[in-house]
Amino acid sequence: MAVRTPARSGSSRADLWVMAGSGIATVLLTRWFLATAGYPKLGGGGLHIAHVLWGGLLLAVALGTTLAFHGRPARVTAAALGGAGFGLFIDEVGKFVTERTDYFYPPAAGIIYLTFAVLVVIVVRLRAPGHRTQDERTAEALRIAIDGVGTGLTAEQRAAALRLANGPPADPGTADPAADPGTGRRAVDDAVVALVEALPHRDSPWAARRRALAALARRLVTRPVAAVAVAGVYVLQVPPLVGAPIEALAGDLRATRELGASLAMVAAAAVAAALAVRAGFLLRADRHRALRLLRASVLVDLLAGQVFKFTALQFDATVGLGLSVLLLAVLTVELHRTPGAAR
Repeated sequence: MAVRTPARSGSSRADLWVMAGSGIATVLLTRWFLATAGYPKLGGGGLHIAHVLWGGLLLAVALGTTLAFHGRPARVTAAALGGAGFGLFIDEVGKFVTERTDYFYPPAAGIIYLTFAVLVVIVVRLRAPGHRTQDERTAEALRIAIDGVGTGLTAEQRAAALRLANGPPADPGTADPAADPGTGRRAVDDAVVALVEALPHRDSPWAARRRALAALARRLVTRPVAAVAVAGVYVLQVPPLVGAPIEALAGDLRATRELGASLAMVAAAAVAAALAVRAGFLLRADRHRALRLLRASVLVDLLAGQVFKFTALQFDATVGLGLSVLLLAVLTVELHRTPGAAR
């Protein structure tokens, strides 16, 4: 008997973005609150209730939410709670990797950043399913219908569900066991279509606002001045990042904290700067290749340099991270608009 893989969810990418955003925000807010409050401790008499326990509790609640409830609100709630729980857990990674259970272990910030960087890369690479079997199409249509039970469906949701239920398999040349009339597949699809059509209509005031915000963001990001402005600010970060470690190296090496991270930060900044300079020389001759090199420069910073920046500078590196992420978004949009993007 053939083993079938589970049907892929069309909302998984959005839900994972919620989880990642919730986790990142939780780490930053936790660090800010503890520093502001003077690192208070909950407990007494030799007991200390670490916030990793609250993280485990939130993860349990998130899992329970997905098991006990249907619908998108439950999934979004579980993703937010799970992200917050994971953030509270990973925030204490310094205690788990050191013998002295050191919350302030300097490389912990780099480990936390790298963990979320890997999660974000997975989310970015997790594209919406292109070639779906009819089983996956029907399951996705049914998921949309279940989301609308009790609340109704917007026009966009109803149209998407009907396309999924009525559409043919992604590869008509390949026999799909689920499409065999003898399996009752058509009857299942007809039942899903009937359910989708029977659900009441729901107006979504947020849909228009989301579209307006998305259109505004696209207009801002696609302006050439946006790429120049963000790139300029990004380049201005390089001298301080290189100068600080060099100044430390020129002084007392024994007093330099995280010397290895500082050297690696300089190396990553040098590679990123070399790619950016090369992109500048190519900008007029081959704009598309120049943009690709500039994006590679930003990726070197995000996937390598930032790990060591967080180790050496701790969470002061967050501002620079935001600029790098913004530049990456601008460059990605610009690459899709530039002739030669298909190459």
